[in-house]
Amino acid sequence: MLSKNEENVLYALIRYPDESSTELSRKTKMKYPTFVSTKKRLMKEKYFRTINVPLLQNLGCELLVVNYSDFSPGVTAETRIRKTKKTIEIFDEIFLSVGETQSGFSFLFSKNYSDTARIKDMRIKVFTEMGVLGNEKPKEVIFPFSMSRIYRFFDFAPLLKKDFKTGSNDKKQDYDFFPTDKKISLTKNEKTVYSALIKNPEANDKTLEKKLSISRHTISTSRKNLEKNNLIKTINLPNLRKLGYSILVFSHLMLHQRKGVNEKLASNPSKVFFASRGPEKIVLSVYKNYEAFRRDSANTMKYLKENNLLISEPVIRPHSIGAMIVIKDMIFGPITEKILGLKE
Repeated sequence: MLSKNEENVLYALIRYPDESSTELSRKTKMKYPTFVSTKKRLMKEKYFRTINVPLLQNLGCELLVVNYSDFSPGVTAETRIRKTKKTIEIFDEIFLSVGETQSGFSFLFSKNYSDTARIKDMRIKVFTEMGVLGNEKPKEVIFPFSMSRIYRFFDFAPLLKKDFKTGSNDKKQDYDFFPTDKKISLTKNEKTVYSALIKNPEANDKTLEKKLSISRHTISTSRKNLEKNNLIKTINLPNLRKLGYSILVFSHLMLHQRKGVNEKLASNPSKVFFASRGPEKIVLSVYKNYEAFRRDSANTMKYLKENNLLISEPVIRPHSIGAMIVIKDMIFGPITEKILGLKE
């Protein structure tokens, strides 16, 4: 169990991943040496990890795509995954993939619909050959960046704020993770630095200088330009298992479009991912236990039904965090290189 100091530091790191330790020690009203030593302890014990998310929508990447499937229980998840690692998970576009015996889902960035269709066709082919599909084919939900809004993108700060009972003076969070307002061209050096930052999120400029054989000044300038042009976003991800969370829920909703509905759903602290295009929504939620999930789900369904928002029966798939197999865990390097034209 974490101490109150550790909770405050972890929350600050998740809520403000771009801030320096000096600034975060001020926000947490903690002495700088105490903050730094606590942060180091949390890192050493793997309570969080840092990733850099490439905001590829301004470099020609058009789609965020979510796939999910239900499987017959005759084939174990391990057997199925051994096959899909060689046939489906090899696609650069897939950055997150999770499986259990009877269900699974994946997230991907795709340059265009043709690339998306190629992956979909392979998925159906492999699952059909293995005989793991039930009566329905895998489902696919497409979010074109120009027509969609990503209200939360693996944002765990509200969840920790609620459970740690901290951060009461925080400013309201921005809901728009993937704004699309311009197309950007990068120099060769900027592309190289960009790819390296995505694959090595915790590397400093000195480390990257040795790795890339590019001057530290060029790396620093490139990093600043990438951040200025909204091409990279740092996220600190908490270790859910170590923090005692046991349920991850995947939901696919079809709702009538009404003003304020998306914002209300996204404001629920259990919702760590929320994407919307028209009536279609994909949500990931996290809970300490099944009772917390059941209670929150009942409240949400009550709200949706009382306001006559449901177009069809929602798809809700609870996953055990302890039992599910994470096949790809926020791996953005391959798709970044592909979009940048750096793949050999």
